Order: sequence, then structure tokens, then C-alpha cells
Amino acid sequence: MTPRIMGTQENLTSCVAVYSVQFDLKVGPTTPSRDFPVSFNHDKAGRGYCKCDEWLTVDSDRTMSDNPRDARDRQRSSDDGIVVFVEQRIRTVLGWPSDVFSMDCVANNGDSEIPHTLIIFIPGNPGLVEWYLPVFKALLERLGSGYAVRGVANVGHSRSPELVDVEAQGNKANLSIPWTVKGQALHKMAFVDLVTRDSIKQREQHAIKLTGTGTKAAFGGGKSAILPPHLIFVSHSIGCHFTQRLCVWRPDLLSRTCMFLFLMPFIRMDAPAAQQTILNLAASHPGLIIRWHEAIMRVLKSMPRSVVDRLMRGTIREQAGRDVAVDLVRQPKFARNFFQLGLEEVRILPQTYDVSGLQILGEQCPVYILNAGNDHWSPESHMVDLLELRDQKRIPSTVSVQYEPSLRHDFVSHVDQIPVVVEFCVDRIGTQGHQVGTMATRFTSAAGARSRL
Repeated sequence: MTPRIMGTQENLTSCVAVYSVQFDLKVGPTTPSRDFPVSFNHDKAGRGYCKCDEWLTVDSDRTMSDNPRDARDRQRSSDDGIVVFVEQRIRTVLGWPSDVFSMDCVANNGDSEIPHTLIIFIPGNPGLVEWYLPVFKALLERLGSGYAVRGVANVGHSRSPELVDVEAQGNKANLSIPWTVKGQALHKMAFVDLVTRDSIKQREQHAIKLTGTGTKAAFGGGKSAILPPHLIFVSHSIGCHFTQRLCVWRPDLLSRTCMFLFLMPFIRMDAPAAQQTILNLAASHPGLIIRWHEAIMRVLKSMPRSVVDRLMRGTIREQAGRDVAVDLVRQPKFARNFFQLGLEEVRILPQTYDVSGLQILGEQCPVYILNAGNDHWSPESHMVDLLELRDQKRIPSTVSVQYEPSLRHDFVSHVDQIPVVVEFCVDRIGTQGHQVGTMATRFTSAAGARSRL
């Protein structure tokens, strides 16, 4: 990505101006390189906003007949009258086939409800969506109507060997997407654009259904007046850094965001001294680390799956989560995807907080942070530093922290810890849920009729 400032400081508003840039993106191994210009504009009130001339997404569904997971996996669940429709599939995002999931509330008549807010999930590393499905299923059952969840795995992070083998999918010039922090952040940005487009299409279809007219009649033969949905980002570990970056790069996405929920955020690299020394040593020898773990995973692959499962029972007690882990550690090619990205995280993340980034996010909406105990990726000392920054008014008061010493960084591997995280999210979303719900998006037809979505 090559960013270029568009315009001068004099004709842009606020500190967000320095982030109004044009992105030159190579979009992946299956598509030619293209430029996606991002222009900076002002509304009538003088507020700045970004406009993308094209979606930052190459969107298609892949069909891979030799992989049983490529078929759409749907299930319904019902608690307290709330029916949640869950779908897993593979979609092409920024040119890369990626595991995605969606969760929607379904009415009693079977119709999908039109959400006013999309909860966007950005995972950590490893970033497989299967580990997080119980979290968001429980969350959506608690929140109910008006919300939907959309999540995406990291590129090259999958139970599918075909998706893990990123080198076989394209030339090496495009491997910066799965193997770099910037590339994975761009991938998540493209995913948000993708699900936004999906949501707008859904709203258009709903509007046409309400008016009983065709597309041109419903929208006056011109451009749809339907607005995109509100966003809530729920991110884990390094996914919090991806989220912060994409929202700094894209003020238009930030302007639609009403909340950030950062779970055990890995947004600075400052572990306790002993762990930091080991991490620095590993980060300086990535090739050696990758080859060593590839060898270990080849041994695990040669063993019966049941044996590997027994070896991991002490680490992951819950069977469904352990099944995901067993599938993963028996894929030697995943070692490179995990460590190439992870060791770059160690090398490039700042030792202190990105104060400017937190200012930009916090000036838009609340940033709620959940810290766990015994966590060298997001230790208690980071929480203390953050509170000091807030007391010094270097970051907005909208940035808040909660510390749960009983939680672990890998809480998704411990089913008994999931309710604590769900409760944290429900409490925070509930504080603003009534505000978001009253901001339901409207569309305007040629005759001037309005319908609330």
C-alpha cells in the first residue's frame, strides 16, 4: 500500500485530515493490480469524510468440491424466543479465499430481520472463526433484534488445507496480505466494505418489497438513498490493532462506528522483561522458528488424529475447540502463516500506545477495553499506563478499561470463561443500544415516501 495525502492541511478539517489518503492496492493473487482512490470531501457543515470510488473488495463465493467445509453450514438456535441463524462459508476478500461467518436474528415467520447495526468481528492470531462462534452466538441471543454479526478469519488461517496453502494460490508478490500486519489489516478493511455492500443490497430489497415497485421506481430511477448500517467492532488481541489501523485509514468507516470493544488488545509490544527477551530472539530468526515448527507439525500430522487429540486435552478441555486446534496443528504449512505474521507483530508494534490513534477512535465513540490476568500480550501494566494517559487528558475519557484477573488471553479455549466476555460486551452495547436503535436508517422513494429500516 502506498498512501498519498490528498489536499493540504488548510482545506481539511481536524487531525483526521492527515489520514485522508489514496490507497494503491494489489488486491491478491487471483486478480490484476488496481488502484482504489479514496477522496476527501466536506459536507455542508464543513465536516470531512472519505469516499471510496470503488469497493475495496473483489467479491465472489468460491466452490471447492473436494472440501466439505465449502458447503454453507447453517444452523439455528433459540433461547428466550430469539432465533439466531448462523452461516459459515468461504468468500473471496481482497482476492483471497477467506473463512467468514454471519449471524442474524430470524423472525417467527422465518424472515431475516433488517439489522440497524452490524457487529464486526476481527480475530487475533491464530485467527480462525470457529473458536469464536460460541461467543457471538451467545452475544446475539442476548442482544436480539436490531443486531447482526459478521466475522472473518485471517488470510491463511483455516481448517481447510487449501486455504492454508497460500503459496499455492498465487505468486509471491501478493504474499504481503497473509504474512504482514498491514496486509491483514487491509484484508479486514475490505471485509467491512464487503459486508456493508451486502447490507445495502438487503436494505434495497426490503425497501422494494415495502413499496411494491421495481428498483428504478423505488429509487426514482437514480441512486439509492439508503444509508449503510452502523458498526460495532469487537476485536481480539492483534485484531484490535488491525481494527485501529483500518479505522484510522478510513474515516468514512469510523464515522459509521458507534463503539469499539477491544478484548485483551495486543496493540503495543512491551511484554515483561523475560518474555520480551525470548520474543525478540525469536523475531530476529523467523526462518529458524518457522522451520522448527513445520517439522513438529509434520510429526503431528503423521500421528493418528486421536493421539494428537489426547495430547491436547490438558490444554483445551472443550471438545469443539480442541477439534479446531487438532486440525490446525496437523497442517505444517500453517506454521509459516502463523509465525510470519506473529513475529512481524513483535518487530513492528510500538512499545507505547498509539496515542493519536486512540484519540481519533475515542473522539468518534466509546472504546471499551477488557484486560485479562497473566497476559504478557496485554498485561496489567498496560492498563495502568492507559489510565494515566486518560488522567493526563492525552486520550479521551471515552476510552475505558476493565480488568478481569481470572480471564485468560485465550479465553475462547476455556468454555467457562466465555460468559464473562459475553457479559462485558452485552453491558457495553446495552448502554448505547437505545441510541443506536432510534437511529434506524431511512430510504426515500421517488414519491418522497419514507420507510424506517
